[in-house]
Amino acid sequence: MNKIKIGIIGSGIAGIAAANELLKDTNFEITLFDARSTLGGRINSFIDPVTKETIDNGKHLMVGAYHHFFNLLKDLQSYNNLNFQDYLNVNFFTKNGSNFKLSSGKKGKLSLLVSLFKIKNFSFTEKINFINFVLKINSLKDNTQKKDNALEILNKNKQSQKLIKHFWEPLILATMNISPMEASAKVFLEVLSQAFFSDIKNQRLVFSKIPLINLLSTFSEQKKSNLHFRFSNYIKSISPLENEKWCIENTNGEQLNFDKVILAVPVKQCLKILSNLAKNDDLEKIIDFCSKVALSPILSVYLWTKEDFLQKDFAAMIGTKFHWIFREKNNPTRFALTMSNSEEFTKLSKQEILEILKNDLKLLFPDFHTEDIIHYQVIIEKQATIKITPAIEELRPQNKLMYGLYLAGDWTATGLPATMESAAKSGQNAARLLIEET
Repeated sequence: MNKIKIGIIGSGIAGIAAANELLKDTNFEITLFDARSTLGGRINSFIDPVTKETIDNGKHLMVGAYHHFFNLLKDLQSYNNLNFQDYLNVNFFTKNGSNFKLSSGKKGKLSLLVSLFKIKNFSFTEKINFINFVLKINSLKDNTQKKDNALEILNKNKQSQKLIKHFWEPLILATMNISPMEASAKVFLEVLSQAFFSDIKNQRLVFSKIPLINLLSTFSEQKKSNLHFRFSNYIKSISPLENEKWCIENTNGEQLNFDKVILAVPVKQCLKILSNLAKNDDLEKIIDFCSKVALSPILSVYLWTKEDFLQKDFAAMIGTKFHWIFREKNNPTRFALTMSNSEEFTKLSKQEILEILKNDLKLLFPDFHTEDIIHYQVIIEKQATIKITPAIEELRPQNKLMYGLYLAGDWTATGLPATMESAAKSGQNAARLLIEET
């Protein structure tokens, strides 16, 4: 019996998740294409030329609710390289020195409320309003209008400006890479419902013990006769054939035919590949989405210092340009700092970015001294994520575009922010839909 030939364009998380799902059925023969020489997509690692250490192209914050992504890692046998908090525990550093901690503890939501009431930064009324909002998250999620943004929902539910600035904004920036004023309320509430105000296991933060690319690299090491890799293959177009098959053409003019195709590339690249297809209503919707979607950058700085001025694994930074700091190693200490939604800073020089970082650290950490800096590395991901505004959330495409052609990526209609979890979910959904329709 001839195997069903599947072409998957893009070997990021979405493409790997789709291929991994299809490999569970031996009737499929899968070819995975990627323009780069290795898999991973926007997840990448490199060796710092000065320290010779392997570092990621930016820090990714994961939560226990990443079930689709974690299931993929279990299949890839790299799940054990994750480090899970016992429970949600986050330190917040502010520039006026009134630092605080939010922790769910062993009793989950009860411990979280106790932790909240211990915080001196917020008044009793602010704490009550916070609790009332949290208790209503699930009902708000079902009744919120698609046009609402996160800030509107917070204001309607009596969240003070201090609460928004010191708690909600850092959370939205970390999970959605967009400001509260722009962020889709629907997606924001979904994040809160599934993760931060769910059970203890879903709430906790998760970190990789190894470079992120190594969590995925085991996929390319699989020796399966029905799995083929074609790296350094930049795909020019895909086109339908008369026998309901599809032709994939690369920039070298090479053409390969497949029974079905999954397109798992970033949104702007997707538009280019689809540009030669005959227009129909479904394709017009994709074109409309792609023309309206905006991309949000993430700025990361790796900082090597003589001393550990943080004395914690990570912390949220409040009232500064940078939003999060992570301690990755000691002797010497290496920190990773991130700035989400950082468009206005991407045109600055590396030295200018370093000066901003120094000023931020001086404001928050008394033990930080600029003379302790040994080395630094600036990384700017200009197209890190799409901005999921209310309008864009409504336009996000489904996994099936037309017969035999499917879409996968964190930008598709997963109901989640553009995260690793969203990418894994979309890839698995596209593969399952393909299987159902075969």
